[in-house]
Amino acid sequence: MGINRRRCSKLWWRIVEPLYEVNSESNMVTAGMRMNVGNGALINFWDEVWLNDMILKVLFPRIFSLAVNKNGKISEYGEWIDDKWVWRIHLRLNLFGWEQNQWDELLVLLENVCLSLDFKDKLIWKHSSSGTYSAKDYYKFVCFSNSSPDPLWSKIWLGLAPPKVETFLWQALRGRIAVKSLLCARVLIMVENANCPICNEVPESTDYLFLECKSSWLVWQFFCAKGKVSWVMPEDLSSAFRIWMGVSNNSVWRMTFYAILWTLWTARNDLVFNGILLRLLRFKTLLDTELLSGVKLNGLMEQPLKMLI
Repeated sequence: MGINRRRCSKLWWRIVEPLYEVNSESNMVTAGMRMNVGNGALINFWDEVWLNDMILKVLFPRIFSLAVNKNGKISEYGEWIDDKWVWRIHLRLNLFGWEQNQWDELLVLLENVCLSLDFKDKLIWKHSSSGTYSAKDYYKFVCFSNSSPDPLWSKIWLGLAPPKVETFLWQALRGRIAVKSLLCARVLIMVENANCPICNEVPESTDYLFLECKSSWLVWQFFCAKGKVSWVMPEDLSSAFRIWMGVSNNSVWRMTFYAILWTLWTARNDLVFNGILLRLLRFKTLLDTELLSGVKLNGLMEQPLKMLI
């Protein structure tokens, strides 16, 4: 994202101007800058990085193509009702099939956003706890960035799943998806509303939703039994991914991790937004496709994931 000087204070511009050259250092600075949402009057809804470090028209291309307003500010995509912001995104056509899935995912992301009439949108540097750029924070960030890369991340982008699913896995492993404990920490929901929507017993964290919840763990057990693999519950989701990818180099086996995680997430959202209870039928259907059979699938290797999207 480039820096728009008109949106910067004079002091802020004096700080970043010397770095605004095409070099690696300036790229690291500018890549860390994002717009923090206030009243939504300055930020372009579709074209700017303001939500989960992503540009919405890139993340949801079909919804963008159907949007009536493609150039509006955030404040143009909703209204205040009884001091509460309500999103209103008008589309030219009705949604069908996978288009509805994109729409539901967009709504999940938007539920993280809380507009405020009392504050303007502002430019922040996300690698600082205060949101303000400083040489000290930049040094810490550079030192961290230059450390040896975790080989875990290279295992995500293997082309085993559609880009949207790979991106989702990447966000989940970094703890960046909108589970209720995260929303509670941001004071977007009350503590009493933060429990796992599936079991309603424990606050919903990423690790709990995908591993520790009884229903989720039962799903993993089903798939491991089909693959004749036994394992104990991993410490966290990252550990689960490492272990799963280390069991076999078979692409179908590895693909299954993406499939399970994606289906759990979509089933969770069906429950939260549509009141549809999580069922194991979808996972049993995947088992019937011989996803873990170890036999050649005659070019149909991508079929199980296509069933989920």
